[in-house]
Amino acid sequence: NLHTWFQKLDKIVVTSWHTKQRLLAVAGEAWADKVAVIPVADSDGPTGLPELGPEATRRFGRYLVMPANTSIHKNHRVLLQAMSRSVGTWNLVLTGDGTAGGRESPLGRVVAECGHERRVFGLGYVKKELVARLIADAEALVMPTLGEGGGSFPVCEAITAGTPVIASNLDVIEEQLERMGAQATLFDPRNVDALVAALDRLAADPEGFHRAAREQVGRLHLRTWNDVGRDFSLLLEGLYPAQRA
Repeated sequence: NLHTWFQKLDKIVVTSWHTKQRLLAVAGEAWADKVAVIPVADSDGPTGLPELGPEATRRFGRYLVMPANTSIHKNHRVLLQAMSRSVGTWNLVLTGDGTAGGRESPLGRVVAECGHERRVFGLGYVKKELVARLIADAEALVMPTLGEGGGSFPVCEAITAGTPVIASNLDVIEEQLERMGAQATLFDPRNVDALVAALDRLAADPEGFHRAAREQVGRLHLRTWNDVGRDFSLLLEGLYPAQRA
Protein backbone atom coordinates (compact mmCIF):
# COMPACT_ATOMS: atom_id res chain seq x y z
CA ASN A 1 0.00 0.00 0.00
CA LEU A 2 2.85 2.39 0.81
CA HIS A 3 4.53 1.72 -2.54
CA THR A 4 1.23 2.31 -4.34
CA TRP A 5 0.88 5.61 -2.53
CA PHE A 6 4.40 6.64 -3.52
CA GLN A 7 3.75 5.76 -7.17
CA LYS A 8 0.62 7.91 -7.35
CA LEU A 9 2.27 11.09 -6.03
CA ASP A 10 4.70 13.47 -7.69
CA LYS A 11 6.19 14.58 -4.37
CA ILE A 12 5.73 13.87 -0.68
CA VAL A 13 6.48 16.72 1.72
CA VAL A 14 7.45 16.03 5.32
CA THR A 15 8.38 18.49 8.04
CA SER A 16 11.72 17.05 9.22
CA TRP A 17 14.68 15.02 7.99
CA HIS A 18 13.93 12.64 10.84
CA THR A 19 10.48 11.92 9.37
CA LYS A 20 11.97 11.44 5.91
CA GLN A 21 14.46 8.89 7.27
CA ARG A 22 11.72 7.01 9.09
CA LEU A 23 9.56 6.96 5.97
CA LEU A 24 12.39 5.71 3.75
CA ALA A 25 13.27 3.04 6.30
CA VAL A 26 9.90 1.51 5.46
CA ALA A 27 9.57 2.39 1.77
CA GLY A 28 13.22 2.01 0.72
CA GLU A 29 15.96 4.45 -0.25
CA ALA A 30 14.95 4.17 -3.91
CA TRP A 31 12.18 6.66 -3.12
CA ALA A 32 14.49 9.28 -1.59
CA ASP A 33 14.06 11.78 -4.44
CA LYS A 34 10.30 11.54 -4.04
CA VAL A 35 10.39 13.01 -0.51
CA ALA A 36 11.04 16.71 0.17
CA VAL A 37 11.65 18.27 3.57
CA ILE A 38 9.99 21.62 4.36
CA PRO A 39 10.13 22.40 8.08
CA VAL A 40 7.28 24.27 9.72
CA ALA A 41 7.70 27.81 11.03
CA ASP A 42 9.36 28.57 14.33
CA SER A 43 7.68 31.94 14.70
CA ASP A 44 4.79 34.00 13.36
CA GLY A 45 7.06 37.03 13.22
CA PRO A 46 8.85 39.33 15.66
CA THR A 47 8.62 38.09 19.23
CA GLY A 48 7.46 40.29 22.08
CA LEU A 49 5.78 40.29 25.44
CA PRO A 50 2.50 38.35 25.76
CA GLU A 51 -0.69 40.38 25.53
CA LEU A 52 -1.78 39.30 29.01
CA GLY A 53 0.08 40.62 32.06
CA PRO A 54 1.73 38.52 34.80
CA GLU A 55 -1.39 38.74 36.95
CA ALA A 56 -2.88 36.06 34.70
CA THR A 57 -0.51 33.43 36.10
CA ARG A 58 0.09 34.66 39.64
CA ARG A 59 -2.25 32.11 41.22
CA PHE A 60 -0.04 29.23 40.09
CA GLY A 61 2.96 30.34 42.14
CA ARG A 62 6.32 29.13 40.80
CA TYR A 63 5.54 26.52 38.20
CA LEU A 64 6.65 24.34 35.33
CA VAL A 65 4.44 24.29 32.25
CA MET A 66 3.60 21.50 29.82
CA PRO A 67 1.19 22.40 26.99
CA ALA A 68 0.17 19.04 25.49
CA ASN A 69 -2.81 16.78 25.05
CA THR A 70 -2.97 13.65 27.17
CA SER A 71 -2.13 11.11 24.46
CA ILE A 72 0.14 8.37 25.81
CA HIS A 73 3.12 9.50 23.74
CA LYS A 74 3.13 12.90 25.45
CA ASN A 75 4.41 11.02 28.52
CA HIS A 76 2.91 13.01 31.41
CA ARG A 77 3.57 10.14 33.81
CA VAL A 78 7.35 10.49 33.59
CA LEU A 79 7.14 14.19 34.44
CA LEU A 80 4.81 13.59 37.39
CA GLN A 81 7.05 10.83 38.71
CA ALA A 82 10.13 12.99 38.33
CA MET A 83 8.49 15.83 40.24
CA SER A 84 7.98 13.43 43.16
CA ARG A 85 11.71 12.79 43.38
CA SER A 86 13.19 16.14 42.40
CA VAL A 87 14.37 18.65 45.00
CA GLY A 88 12.44 21.30 43.07
CA THR A 89 9.20 22.42 44.69
CA TRP A 90 7.44 23.98 41.71
CA ASN A 91 3.82 23.51 40.82
CA LEU A 92 2.87 22.22 37.36
CA VAL A 93 0.47 23.86 34.90
CA LEU A 94 -0.95 21.62 32.17
CA THR A 95 -2.93 22.78 29.15
CA GLY A 96 -4.46 20.86 26.25
CA ASP A 97 -7.09 18.23 25.58
CA GLY A 98 -7.73 15.99 28.59
CA THR A 99 -5.85 18.04 31.16
CA ALA A 100 -8.99 19.39 32.87
CA GLY A 101 -10.71 16.03 33.36
CA GLY A 102 -10.58 16.03 37.15
CA ARG A 103 -9.56 13.34 39.60
CA GLU A 104 -11.38 10.51 37.81
CA SER A 105 -9.75 11.16 34.43
CA PRO A 106 -6.76 9.03 33.34
CA LEU A 107 -4.42 11.95 33.97
CA GLY A 108 -6.14 12.80 37.26
CA ARG A 109 -5.51 9.27 38.50
CA VAL A 110 -1.81 9.55 37.71
CA VAL A 111 -1.66 12.93 39.47
CA ALA A 112 -3.27 11.37 42.57
CA GLU A 113 -1.05 8.30 42.38
CA CYS A 114 2.01 10.58 42.48
CA GLY A 115 0.54 12.67 45.32
CA HIS A 116 0.44 15.93 43.37
CA GLU A 117 -3.20 16.99 43.74
CA ARG A 118 -2.15 20.29 45.37
CA ARG A 119 0.66 20.96 42.90
CA VAL A 120 -0.97 20.36 39.50
CA PHE A 121 -3.29 22.78 37.69
CA GLY A 122 -5.03 21.16 34.70
CA LEU A 123 -6.56 23.91 32.58
CA GLY A 124 -7.73 22.09 29.46
CA TYR A 125 -7.95 24.21 26.32
CA VAL A 126 -7.06 27.86 26.90
CA LYS A 127 -6.72 30.87 24.62
CA LYS A 128 -3.39 31.31 22.88
CA GLU A 129 -2.84 34.57 24.74
CA LEU A 130 -2.86 32.68 28.06
CA VAL A 131 -0.58 29.96 26.69
CA ALA A 132 1.95 32.65 25.73
CA ARG A 133 1.77 34.17 29.21
CA LEU A 134 2.03 30.77 30.92
CA ILE A 135 5.16 29.96 28.94
CA ALA A 136 6.72 33.38 29.52
CA ASP A 137 6.22 33.21 33.31
CA ALA A 138 7.19 29.56 33.83
CA GLU A 139 10.34 28.40 35.59
CA ALA A 140 10.73 26.08 32.60
CA LEU A 141 8.76 24.38 29.87
CA VAL A 142 9.07 20.61 30.17
CA MET A 143 8.28 18.41 27.18
CA PRO A 144 8.87 14.68 27.89
CA THR A 145 7.30 13.52 24.61
CA LEU A 146 8.14 10.10 23.19
CA GLY A 147 7.60 11.08 19.56
CA GLU A 148 6.97 14.07 17.28
CA GLY A 149 6.86 14.52 13.53
CA GLY A 150 8.25 17.98 12.88
CA GLY A 151 9.46 19.11 16.28
CA SER A 152 7.47 20.71 19.08
CA PHE A 153 5.59 24.00 18.79
CA PRO A 154 5.67 24.56 22.60
CA VAL A 155 9.44 24.11 22.57
CA CYS A 156 9.67 26.79 19.85
CA GLU A 157 7.37 29.11 21.78
CA ALA A 158 9.38 28.75 24.98
CA ILE A 159 12.72 29.30 23.26
CA THR A 160 11.52 32.45 21.51
CA ALA A 161 10.04 33.70 24.81
CA GLY A 162 13.37 33.24 26.63
CA THR A 163 12.00 30.51 28.90
CA PRO A 164 14.24 27.53 29.81
CA VAL A 165 13.35 24.31 28.00
CA ILE A 166 13.78 20.77 29.30
CA ALA A 167 12.84 18.36 26.53
CA SER A 168 13.21 14.82 25.22
CA ASN A 169 16.41 14.00 23.37
CA LEU A 170 14.52 12.87 20.28
CA ASP A 171 16.24 13.18 16.91
CA VAL A 172 13.46 15.42 15.66
CA ILE A 173 13.77 17.84 18.59
CA GLU A 174 17.56 17.93 18.25
CA GLU A 175 17.05 18.72 14.55
CA GLN A 176 14.62 21.50 15.48
CA LEU A 177 17.06 23.04 17.97
CA GLU A 178 19.92 22.89 15.46
CA ARG A 179 17.80 24.61 12.81
CA MET A 180 16.89 27.41 15.25
CA GLY A 181 20.43 27.77 16.58
CA ALA A 182 19.04 27.10 20.06
CA GLN A 183 20.04 25.10 23.10
CA ALA A 184 17.90 23.26 25.64
CA THR A 185 18.37 20.72 28.40
CA LEU A 186 17.70 17.31 26.84
CA PHE A 187 17.02 14.00 28.58
CA ASP A 188 15.98 10.42 27.80
CA PRO A 189 12.14 10.53 28.04
CA ARG A 190 11.99 6.86 29.07
CA ASN A 191 14.28 7.43 32.04
CA VAL A 192 12.73 9.09 35.09
CA ASP A 193 16.16 9.48 36.70
CA ALA A 194 17.37 11.50 33.71
CA LEU A 195 14.49 13.96 34.09
CA VAL A 196 15.00 14.13 37.87
CA ALA A 197 18.62 15.10 37.26
CA ALA A 198 17.58 17.83 34.80
CA LEU A 199 14.99 19.24 37.20
CA ASP A 200 17.51 19.18 40.05
CA ARG A 201 19.96 21.19 37.92
CA LEU A 202 17.24 23.75 37.30
CA ALA A 203 16.44 23.91 41.02
CA ALA A 204 20.13 24.40 41.87
CA ASP A 205 20.70 27.23 39.38
CA PRO A 206 17.45 28.83 38.20
CA GLU A 207 19.15 32.17 37.52
CA GLY A 208 21.70 30.50 35.25
CA PHE A 209 19.02 28.64 33.31
CA HIS A 210 16.96 31.80 32.80
CA ARG A 211 19.98 33.91 31.88
CA ALA A 212 21.07 31.42 29.22
CA ALA A 213 17.51 31.18 27.85
CA ARG A 214 17.18 34.96 27.59
CA GLU A 215 20.60 35.50 26.06
CA GLN A 216 20.06 33.06 23.20
CA VAL A 217 16.89 34.76 21.95
CA GLY A 218 18.86 37.38 20.02
CA ARG A 219 20.93 34.69 18.26
CA LEU A 220 18.08 32.52 16.99
CA HIS A 221 17.48 31.71 13.32
CA LEU A 222 13.70 31.60 13.02
CA ARG A 223 11.62 30.37 10.11
CA THR A 224 8.34 32.20 9.53
CA TRP A 225 5.25 30.99 7.70
CA ASN A 226 6.32 33.23 4.82
CA ASP A 227 9.48 31.11 4.59
CA VAL A 228 7.36 27.97 4.53
CA GLY A 229 5.16 29.42 1.78
CA ARG A 230 8.22 30.38 -0.25
CA ASP A 231 9.64 26.86 -0.01
CA PHE A 232 6.35 25.33 -1.15
CA SER A 233 6.16 27.79 -4.05
CA LEU A 234 9.68 26.88 -5.18
CA LEU A 235 8.85 23.18 -4.93
CA LEU A 236 5.65 23.55 -6.96
CA GLU A 237 7.32 25.76 -9.58
CA GLY A 238 10.00 23.10 -10.02
CA LEU A 239 7.45 20.31 -10.37
CA TYR A 240 4.98 22.15 -12.59
CA PRO A 241 6.75 24.93 -14.50
CA ALA A 242 4.38 27.53 -15.89
CA GLN A 243 3.55 27.17 -19.59
CA ARG A 244 4.88 30.18 -21.47
CA ALA A 245 3.49 31.43 -24.76
